[in-house]
Amino acid sequence: YSTFDFPNPTQVAGQREVTTVAPQALFLMNSDFAVDCAREAARQLLGEPRLTDSARIEQTYLTLLARLPDREETAAAIAFLDSLNGEDSELYRWSALVQALMIGGEFRSLR
Repeated sequence: YSTFDFPNPTQVAGQREVTTVAPQALFLMNSDFAVDCAREAARQLLGEPRLTDSARIEQTYLTLLARLPDREETAAAIAFLDSLNGEDSELYRWSALVQALMIGGEFRSLR
């Protein structure tokens, strides 16, 4: 229960404390489950060959954060993807972007 700061189910509490703990981001960064989820999301994005990188970034933001990215976020995402050029596959690059968004506080605190 402590990974995501869930309340102890054996205790009664009138109101849950609102917290975000570091292990939440670490779990999303290091767990096989999170990596697999990011890879599958990237696989779905790449399965749409008609989409441009900008359109894929928009789709990623809509799916994960329920909003469109602003210009700066789009530019940062493109720069991030470009920084992974070289030996890395497209699937790896897009998985890394998806996982980076999953690690962020905005994803972890969606209600």
